[in-house]
Order: sequence, then C-alpha cells, then structure tokens
Amino acid sequence: MKKNQILYSVRRGFTIVEVILVIGIIAIISTISLISLSGRKGTSQLDGTVRQIGSLVREAQSKSVSQVNGTTWGVVFDNTTTSEAFYGMFKGTSYTATSSVSFYGLPANIVYVTSTIPAGSRISIYFSQVSGMPSNSATIGLVLQSPSLPSSTISVNSLGAVSF
Repeated sequence: MKKNQILYSVRRGFTIVEVILVIGIIAIISTISLISLSGRKGTSQLDGTVRQIGSLVREAQSKSVSQVNGTTWGVVFDNTTTSEAFYGMFKGTSYTATSSVSFYGLPANIVYVTSTIPAGSRISIYFSQVSGMPSNSATIGLVLQSPSLPSSTISVNSLGAVSF
C-alpha cells in the first residue's frame, strides 16, 4: 500500500509543461485584449474630437444668429504646424490671436486630412448675424494616425447646415 500512496502523491502536482502552457495562453489573450483596447481608445478619441468641433461650429453659428456682443462669430482650423494643429472660436470676420475666444489643440494622434486643410494653411468660417449663413462652405477631415487610420469628416454647407 505504501507504494500506491507514493505514486499517488507524485501525480498530484502540475508539470512544468502544463504551467508554461497556461502562462502562454494567458499572455496571448492579454496581448490580443491590449491591442483591441488601444484601437478603441483612439477611435473613441477621434469621435470625441469630431463631436467637440461640431458643437463649436454650431455654437459660433448660434452666437452669430443671437448677435452675442453685437458681432459675428466664427471657427478657425489651423494646420500651419502638425505638432501644434488646433481649432477654435473667434469674434469678428477674421481670426487673430486677440479675437480668439476658445482654443483647442488636436490630440497628438489625430491630424487634419491634408486634402481638406493642406499642411501650412488655415481655414476660417464665420457666420453672418441673424441669418447664420456661413462665409464659405467647408469640409474638414480628421484622421487617426494609428493603428488603423480611421477618419471622420465635419461639413458646413453653403446654407449653414453642420454635419459630422
């Protein structure tokens, strides 16, 4: 009987192969989950930025229609340097540092699509008082630089409708 008890006690533990196999499976699942979550975070950040820009454009239009401070309001999209690309709201018919009311930098992993705002340039849209008609129509494209390059577009048509 002692012989059977010794054999039984030796077989109770895990082998090193089983432990390595379990650790390998956990590592693979963790890596896949981490990659998936990082992609979702970037896409979520792109969606949030697009919604914020859309809201800012609509706010500028609303302030012009309401004649807040007795002036027109507009939005600027600046792509003069990719490391400091920004967008913001301003008072009046042209953007200057002194007419700026709000200023937002693009997140580091989001850039303007250069076919909509070429590198080194700036686009401004201002809205007329009472009617809210834009000074020009524009399409602003944003793209997430990694991992899969999703993009999104904000449009202001000639009648002032904002879509994204």
